[in-house]
Amino acid sequence: MSETAAVPGVESERVSNLRVSRNPATSWDVICIGQTSFDTIHTDKGTSTQRVGGSAYISAKLMAGLGLRIGLVSCWGAPLADTIQARPNLDLAGVLRRPEPAVHITLKYERQQLRGLQISDRITKLLTEARIPRNYYRSRFFYLTPAPIKLLCDVAKQALAKGARIVFTPKEDFPSVQKSESMRQLLAKCFMCFVNESELRRLTGVSGTQGISVLRDLGVKTVVATYGSQGAVIATPKETWNVTPPAISKEDDVVGAGDCFAAGMLAALSRNVDLHRASAFASDLVALWLSNRTDQEAKTLKKFATQLSSYGSN
Repeated sequence: MSETAAVPGVESERVSNLRVSRNPATSWDVICIGQTSFDTIHTDKGTSTQRVGGSAYISAKLMAGLGLRIGLVSCWGAPLADTIQARPNLDLAGVLRRPEPAVHITLKYERQQLRGLQISDRITKLLTEARIPRNYYRSRFFYLTPAPIKLLCDVAKQALAKGARIVFTPKEDFPSVQKSESMRQLLAKCFMCFVNESELRRLTGVSGTQGISVLRDLGVKTVVATYGSQGAVIATPKETWNVTPPAISKEDDVVGAGDCFAAGMLAALSRNVDLHRASAFASDLVALWLSNRTDQEAKTLKKFATQLSSYGSN
């Protein structure tokens, strides 16, 4: 299978060994970098669900559905490389297609809390900065998710030089800041960092406000710490506030809620909305998306896309 297999509506080419997307967009709202995975979710109610996931793909798909111009840099293995369809607003020139098995993630949840995680990933390591289409660096935001740390550091350096803002979600794949100089350097470049409670503790060695302070001291401008049904805490250099969800989800499967929150915030920020309104928008989006993503996702995203359009465009 060709690594640059054609996708309907999207073409790419090599110019002096540098990739360039032929998408007619002259600029991008967000470039998402990291895993696309085949997820198996088990709950304490005995249910089992399988679907396409991965922080980069989920967020990219949702933001594209909200009307943003999105580029995805990811590695698709079998069978995902042949089954995922092109979507409006989602450019796939940065996707590497491989014959090896796709990233497979198995998650076990009890009372909406992650209790077990297994990751099989033989292909994301193949991504390099050279695979990123050069015109992706016209984006306003880069959303970095699980991928080789060297790739993320290289991208952050290039993106910052072009004036983009770096947003990072350091999942369980990443080392702690105490053990990794690369992590400390990457976090120092971040405009925003998304973490849940367990990720914050693993990343910094402490939890709550102490963990948030560690990230702020490393240079992260805005820390978004999510706490499931309790909502989120947003910490900036000037203030800290809580975001309370408009409704408590009764869904057993809450996989992707954090990615949806990040997508909602980035979507609003790309429309020049302030952080308070962006976090409220994201919270509302998550509450409705969790209960409607199976058969009403498109309708939900259309509703919120209309709200976004009222904010104005960049």
